[in-house]
Amino acid sequence: MAILDQLATMAQQMVNSEGQNVSVTFVTTGTYNPATSSVANTTTIVACKAIFLDFAIEGHGDTTYNGTLIEKGDREVYLPHYSGFPRKVNPGIDYIVDAAGIKWRIIQVKSNNPTGANEILYKLLVRK
Repeated sequence: MAILDQLATMAQQMVNSEGQNVSVTFVTTGTYNPATSSVANTTTIVACKAIFLDFAIEGHGDTTYNGTLIEKGDREVYLPHYSGFPRKVNPGIDYIVDAAGIKWRIIQVKSNNPTGANEILYKLLVRK
């Protein structure tokens, strides 16, 4: 287990030194209120660092990312698991805002979780 802790620490240090400031917004869907005919969502915003990379489709020959078609303008994001995260990153409802203020929807998540207990790093497919 000690080696996995070291890997998580190393990944965190690399992203902290090379990454950009981002905010990850976790959206939790509330329950339906029949009196107001609405659903109240709760958002939790966590400030952290992440690395944004362009896809090199020509280099890898990949046109899909974990079964999802990669579109022009999509980016790959390396996001370490932070202790401040309320839960695992959820594609489709959670999103990232980068340092330039651009909102990126999380389309797909690959979790680096060798033991099944603790995530070390998330690899995300994001789209504007």
